[in-house]
Amino acid sequence: MADITYHEQEEQHNLDLIRNVCNDLPDYVKRFVRGVQQTTSPRTRLGYVRDIKIFFEYICEVYTEHPCDTPKDVSLDVLSSIDTFFIEDYLDYLQKYEKNGRIYTNGKSALKRKLCALSVLFNYLYKHDMLQENICLLYTSDAADDGESVD
Repeated sequence: MADITYHEQEEQHNLDLIRNVCNDLPDYVKRFVRGVQQTTSPRTRLGYVRDIKIFFEYICEVYTEHPCDTPKDVSLDVLSSIDTFFIEDYLDYLQKYEKNGRIYTNGKSALKRKLCALSVLFNYLYKHDMLQENICLLYTSDAADDGESVD
């Protein structure tokens, strides 16, 4: 077998990490990852699934309308019931939060990236008739209309 390059090793490692993260997420997220693989790099998809997992963990932690024990339990019904205020609360939470005894902070560019990951997911689900709307797009439009942005 021929030696593989560093870039190929990294790509394979990222694919393994994507699969590991996806094991903790609902099947529709795995479908999403397969759906965007032709237009994104493994590193981008890894960022997406990590950001989506953080969002789903937040849903499990604070969303009482449809309680979920784990990120894998976040159904499409749960996503359908989320509004733009929930997204605003999530972005506020991300600025500084604690997980497993560690403090995490996110600046404006990280918040924008996390919102982008959610928007791409919601857009995919919307285009495939799994959601009625992409609320992240509505959030982005509202912020732009108000002269505000997350970047």
